[in-house]
Amino acid sequence: PLTCLPGTFTNVTRASECMGCPAGYKCTRASVADICPAGSYCPEGTGANPPSCPAGTYSARTGLESEAQCTLCDAGKYCQTTGLTAPTG
Repeated sequence: PLTCLPGTFTNVTRASECMGCPAGYKCTRASVADICPAGSYCPEGTGANPPSCPAGTYSARTGLESEAQCTLCDAGKYCQTTGLTAPTG
């Protein structure tokens, strides 16, 4: 079987090449693109370590494609660390 590098995958039997992981997914297993986890965003080609939503933002949703999709912290709440899935405080 074809061995794909992190950030690529193939879901086609006997494929001759790997495809880049689509935005909104992370690719760490050769045959599967996993939905990007909450608190992170996954641009095209994301492998094992998707970037976290930055401090001041959060995301309870999965499948984010860019940092711009992270939600700004709600008024009166705290979002002091990266990768939050909900505001605190």
